[in-house]
Amino acid sequence: MVVLTTFIILQVISGIVFLSALQEDKSNFDWLNRLQHQQSLIDDNWDSLLLLNSLSKQIIFAEKEDVKEKLRDQLQQALKESLSQWKSFEESLSSQKKSLDIFLKLKK
Repeated sequence: MVVLTTFIILQVISGIVFLSALQEDKSNFDWLNRLQHQQSLIDDNWDSLLLLNSLSKQIIFAEKEDVKEKLRDQLQQALKESLSQWKSFEESLSSQKKSLDIFLKLKK
């Protein structure tokens, strides 16, 4: 009888440990997904900044005025795109900070 009771207690304890490990893994995967999303936003923003750099160099070296105008228009469009991507990244950071605060409160 003592052996059976000990076995049941050990099974309950191991079940609790297993479920808490699953819950911890789920929160870690959620955190990883958020980080990957932010990384993709940063990568997109970086690509836009590289495009801006390239266009600005082309404007500097362009000799014809009509070519400069087209490049300026492209530069302005790329700048708007880069700014919108940066804003979406900042929004992602603020939402992640809120969820992190909630997560830390739940951990306590």
